[in-house]
Amino acid sequence: MINNDTNLYEYIIKRYDDVDIKSLEIGIPIIKTYHNLAFPMSIICFQDVVKGWFFSNFINVYAYYNEEVHDFKINYDVQYYEDEVYYLHRENIQINTMDKLSNNIIEKIILLIDSEKYICLFIDEYYINNTLSTEICHNEHELLIYGYDKCNKILKCLFYGNDLHLKTREVTFEEFEKAYYSKFLNRKLPILCYSYYERNAWFRPDYSIDPKYIKHLLVSYINSINFLYDRRHVNPLNCSQFNSYGINVYDSLCKYCRRKWELNEEIDLRQLYFIYENKVIMKKRLLYMYKNSLLRSEECIHQFENVVKNAKKILNIVIKYNLNRKKYENDYDRINNIINQIKEMKKNETDIINNVINSIVLN
Repeated sequence: MINNDTNLYEYIIKRYDDVDIKSLEIGIPIIKTYHNLAFPMSIICFQDVVKGWFFSNFINVYAYYNEEVHDFKINYDVQYYEDEVYYLHRENIQINTMDKLSNNIIEKIILLIDSEKYICLFIDEYYINNTLSTEICHNEHELLIYGYDKCNKILKCLFYGNDLHLKTREVTFEEFEKAYYSKFLNRKLPILCYSYYERNAWFRPDYSIDPKYIKHLLVSYINSINFLYDRRHVNPLNCSQFNSYGINVYDSLCKYCRRKWELNEEIDLRQLYFIYENKVIMKKRLLYMYKNSLLRSEECIHQFENVVKNAKKILNIVIKYNLNRKKYENDYDRINNIINQIKEMKKNETDIINNVINSIVLN
């Protein structure tokens, strides 16, 4: 029995309008490892019309692993400043420009929310309660503002807190002003305003799911093709000699995990969560394609559910490893188990994706 869930969100918060209280509709998206994609996705993820665009993208991935400094990051083929989120209009202004327009940032934010705009901006987390940097260090980080409450002097925001969860939180006007006007905040950083594009046949038509493009990206994924090579001539993406692409990101992950074990250091859980998130998206994509008669067989969906389970299992194993890593300092079996699980998932996913490629129905 296949779970029929193709939603792009975990839950949504409905809009609320009053004289002194307003909140725009927002959701917690399934894609949330990185703020730069989680924030715009949180605005559009609950709209069914978005699914055609979403499932036609977020397929290929690349990993940057620099062995010299033990830095490892995985990211999607969709980039924040290079590829716009299709259903959102984005306006960009620097903080120092906003400073010249108004001495009262709270009033400006309220006016923007009243204009149906979501605000994404950097603040100094030192002054914001319940973050990892609260009263510890000055740290520039993003948050998304989707509403306000004048009576209680609160901004309604979305961001990661010290509980390591992306969720809606309340920030007082006083906290926000301190964080916004902090002398440690780079005032050349951007303030982004998001609003919906008008949808019509000429200006912004609906984006239909594209099975040919999906097949192209899946072939690139399996063959580990450097998809950044062509794009770097237009956009300054990080096309590095250290990069791995598609299915080969697992090889870089294995090297990274072994090296962190040798150094007796924690493995970055964000990268393991990214992989789990990416597998959840693929399962939802396959289900959506099957329901729309773009996939001949549902067998590969059943098969891919096991990949999702394995990705979550590996994430949990690494969480346990991080908590007890000092005990595992000389435990070769422990790190080998993690690496063997990753290699097995790579093999299984390769076989299933090849079946998916052959099962796609082209229009």
